[in-house]
Amino acid sequence: MEKRFQEFINHLPKELLPYKKEIEATKQIYIPIELEKAKNISLATSKVGGYPYLPMNMEYPIGKNGKILDFLAQINFSEMPSLKDYPTHGILQFYIDFPMGSNTKVIYHETIEQSYQTQFPKLEKIRQDEEYLSPIYNNSEYKMIFCSPEYEVVGYADFRFKEINVPSDIYEFSSYEHKVGGYAYFAQEDPRDFYGNPFATEKDPQEDNHLSTHLLFQLNSDEEDIAWGDVGVGNFFIQPQDLKNRDFSKVLFHWDCY
Repeated sequence: MEKRFQEFINHLPKELLPYKKEIEATKQIYIPIELEKAKNISLATSKVGGYPYLPMNMEYPIGKNGKILDFLAQINFSEMPSLKDYPTHGILQFYIDFPMGSNTKVIYHETIEQSYQTQFPKLEKIRQDEEYLSPIYNNSEYKMIFCSPEYEVVGYADFRFKEINVPSDIYEFSSYEHKVGGYAYFAQEDPRDFYGNPFATEKDPQEDNHLSTHLLFQLNSDEEDIAWGDVGVGNFFIQPQDLKNRDFSKVLFHWDCY
């Protein structure tokens, strides 16, 4: 991994060579994800779409407005290469209220029970609604295949790109791929910079430094049946300390498109 990154840095396009040190200093580790379309994927497997792992005694997740949430994806950490500060076991799930996303819920199951629910009538009901919207079409599901950890440099859509003072018209690196960790991609602006501090509260407007938020998970529109509007992307962000503490109650969800 380190050798591949050094080869990448040593073979930058000639117009970027004057900024080699600045670019190299932005490296971050992440886990690339490939998706394999399949049917009847195990309910405890890392996946996008389909049906979730849900313990027998747990109600199906609903949003703050009482609306049933759609299951987007889940990560079984025992299937993923280890990544600093991430869990090494358990299942992390992402539920959304598409298209607005204001009632998103992220749930972490620290232990995986041997028996779990296999029927989801509430989820089936919303997916049969004629007005139902989802970034996943045709009730498709994809198995996540985790690649080996890689290093990447800041993408031009990330707010930190402007800190390296590289002319945007010659910078060519983006972060557009399914992934865990690393840098995020945006079709429009980075919300952490554009909209101010999304983690601030009335009690403490300065609470949590939103500029240190970490990309928890990113899902793109580059599969047959996955589309965030017009070729967009969905991102989930978390504060580093919350990730270390396994506190997924304040995850920031954002999606945009062209």
